[in-house]
Amino acid sequence: MFKYRKLDPTISEIRLLQVLPASQVSDLIACQVLYCSLSRAPSYHALSYTWGTPTEKKEKITLDGASFAVQPNLSSALRQFRSTWGSALIWADAACISQEDNEERSQQVMMMGIIYSNAIGTEVWLGEAADESDLAMDTAEHWHELSGGRGELTPALKEWLGKPEVAWEAMTALWRRPW
Repeated sequence: MFKYRKLDPTISEIRLLQVLPASQVSDLIACQVLYCSLSRAPSYHALSYTWGTPTEKKEKITLDGASFAVQPNLSSALRQFRSTWGSALIWADAACISQEDNEERSQQVMMMGIIYSNAIGTEVWLGEAADESDLAMDTAEHWHELSGGRGELTPALKEWLGKPEVAWEAMTALWRRPW
């Protein structure tokens, strides 16, 4: 079972997960835990996702070779972002913050704005494809293209918005996901 090492709050220390590559999508998620000052952190991605419910059956990953239980949605997100040809550095609150240490959790929560803003990107995980979510994402991309990439209501976008009812249903299902 993974044991957290204390963070040094005097240097705004954080943990990052180096998600290790795998040859198969179904391979166990294995991560190395990196400790670094927030001001000197290497490039990393922050992960935004829903935690799920406490009643969900947890899934096992490894942190520094030790077993660690996570909610299925975090496991799914890490699996999706894992690269089979390299490693990725990710900050995910449920694993990077010791949830059992109230003092650490409080300190890290106060730093979350900086943690997210210092990331090279925030990856949003809405969950596995379901309820035509692939169509919803394609629709959102199509809207972006029709808007000229600026989010403007162009004549082409205005014309297209009135047509495919199935796309609206897919978008509605996506928007109703907990996040």
